[in-house]
Amino acid sequence: MIGCCRTSTITRQIRRIFQANHYWRHYRATRKLQNEIPTSHIFVPNQFTKSDRLRKQPEFDRVYRGDHFAADDVLVIRARPNQLDRLRLGLSVSKKVGNAVERNRWKRRIREAFRLQKADLPYGIDLVVRPKRGATCDAHAIHRSIAKLVERLNKKINR
Repeated sequence: MIGCCRTSTITRQIRRIFQANHYWRHYRATRKLQNEIPTSHIFVPNQFTKSDRLRKQPEFDRVYRGDHFAADDVLVIRARPNQLDRLRLGLSVSKKVGNAVERNRWKRRIREAFRLQKADLPYGIDLVVRPKRGATCDAHAIHRSIAKLVERLNKKINR
């Protein structure tokens, strides 16, 4: 029994070393290939970059001072036009929504829905999105809600 356990432990250690070395070689090889490709030629249309987010408190305050908002049974969205050529998103998910796991789930799903339909939404608007109290975190409902509410807000803004 002792020899069996010792052998399996040594075998596991050797396997880990081999796998780590194999992964390291693969990582180095892919890094060399990636360094040969100029990054200016890479285009990813559905990214959610820092320039697509509201990050600073004055940016959020500016949107909250605006008078445009729309709501349905899933989300509440406040909006204000910006002078940029992009749509920016800010998230406000309070502790009233639930524990940290639930709040992070809401944020992930709202970001993903925004990212997927960003190209179809009107640009030049800052949005602050929050879940409606008592709503369930359903990805499809969030996706539909963002599209509908942003279109409604765009009509209000352009009146």
